[in-house]
Amino acid sequence: TDNLAWGAVLGYASAAGGNLFAAADMGSDGGDADPAYSLTSADGEPLEDGAVSGLIETATGDSVILDVISATEVHGVNSDGDVVFVLKVNAATGELELAQYSAVQHNDSSDHDEPGLSSEILDAGVVFVTATVADGDGDSAHASVDLRDVMAFEDDGPTIEANLERQVELRVDETVRDEDGDEDAVLPAWTD
Repeated sequence: TDNLAWGAVLGYASAAGGNLFAAADMGSDGGDADPAYSLTSADGEPLEDGAVSGLIETATGDSVILDVISATEVHGVNSDGDVVFVLKVNAATGELELAQYSAVQHNDSSDHDEPGLSSEILDAGVVFVTATVADGDGDSAHASVDLRDVMAFEDDGPTIEANLERQVELRVDETVRDEDGDEDAVLPAWTD
């Protein structure tokens, strides 16, 4: 749904982030093998407010920086704090959600769509999803995956097509006088 404070959603996607990780081995101490998921920097460290994402907002030309809301939600914002994108992870399931609220610049002006590998992506090492497990006596382990290769912003450039069922005709007659020999009232503006 749209958040009126952020504007209309330009794009939305979700993915099963839990599939980025193999099953946990809990060892002899046992414990809950279901990981807790969070958004982090490298090696599971907390994200830093103000980290540069590597994206540029189209409307302002501003670098998009991170605004960390919680361990499971981060916003990409411009220099005025306006939301460009929202990234969330479900702590229990690993479900990732990405909503885009403002366009980001793309680098290939000859491709209006820029899907797949030519999409805009985060810089390496900016945002990771981290899965953490704890065994029966409180030992923990975690693994992290860089979201650079997981999340992308495809371009949605302009398109136009010719109308093959033409509704317009532009024809001239070699006469600009009416039947009585008077000048026709419809003359080009540049003849005044």
